[in-house]
Amino acid sequence: MSDGRDSLLELYLRDRDARCPGCGYNLRGLEEPRCPECGVELRLNTQLVVVRDPARERAELRKWLSTHEATCRACGASLRGHDGPECPSCGAWLSLSELRQGAVGGSTGLELRNAAMSFAIFLLIAAVVAVAALIVTGRI
Repeated sequence: MSDGRDSLLELYLRDRDARCPGCGYNLRGLEEPRCPECGVELRLNTQLVVVRDPARERAELRKWLSTHEATCRACGASLRGHDGPECPSCGAWLSLSELRQGAVGGSTGLELRNAAMSFAIFLLIAAVVAVAALIVTGRI
């Protein structure tokens, strides 16, 4: 049974788009205070919040992605030039602030893993060349 707060939450979401804080699922038309996608329990809280302008946020995201390299944190897909609020590959919700944090230093997590793999391959090749040089010169 829903208490008064849950009823207000359901009433609020009856005709509004709002994203689940856990997974980004659209909660419009929610019938119980739990996300049907990820199962997170939802509670109605009243607090002072910054009013968001989705059109402005989307324009900022589009502008940023047109000039920066970024990858989806969920699936690693390239987002450069993408203009939607969701990853084109996996549908994960894109947060401009998270994408900016991932770009600090010019690298995302996937790019750092690729750089580490390239460095490991370089070291392996250098070791093979060094051993070959020792064999050729007769030191081994």
